Amino acid sequence: MNKWMAFVSVIFILSVPTNVLANSSWQWLMGSPKEILLLAILFTLLVEIGFILIFLRNEQIKVISIVILVVSGANLLSFIGPYIFRTLSFMDFTRNWAEAWSYSFMSGPYYIILMGYLLLTIVIEVPLVYQFLKQQTKNEKGLLVILITINIITTLIVSIIERLIYQGSW
Repeated sequence: MNKWMAFVSVIFILSVPTNVLANSSWQWLMGSPKEILLLAILFTLLVEIGFILIFLRNEQIKVISIVILVVSGANLLSFIGPYIFRTLSFMDFTRNWAEAWSYSFMSGPYYIILMGYLLLTIVIEVPLVYQFLKQQTKNEKGLLVILITINIITTLIVSIIERLIYQGSW
């Protein structure tokens, strides 16, 4: 019976070729995307606010202030929101908020921009900004198109940049 078990074991091992990594922890090789989070937010805000103000063609301080506040708030929510949820999930395993916040960036291959981020941006950020700014324009459809377009463009740019700069390995 031992020979039979050895034979079956060898056949099984040869028929299921699988690579297994003994160290299954993710490590960033060149730093973490956390290092450019502030720059990504500032870049996105400048581009989005700039394009929206150009589209609105309104130079009133009140309108400019509304655009800056609404776009800034919506972007901060969409950029930092996912990390807050990840931080909360680490609270059971860490001593304090700061340590959990750090783990939310360092554990796993979590870039600032993942596939769900674009969906989050289009489903939450765009409607929020649109609702606050639609009374500032006569072309509501054009505003919606510019919001969707500029959010897709900034999301793709930040995504490409962070993947070029930061790489990791299991």
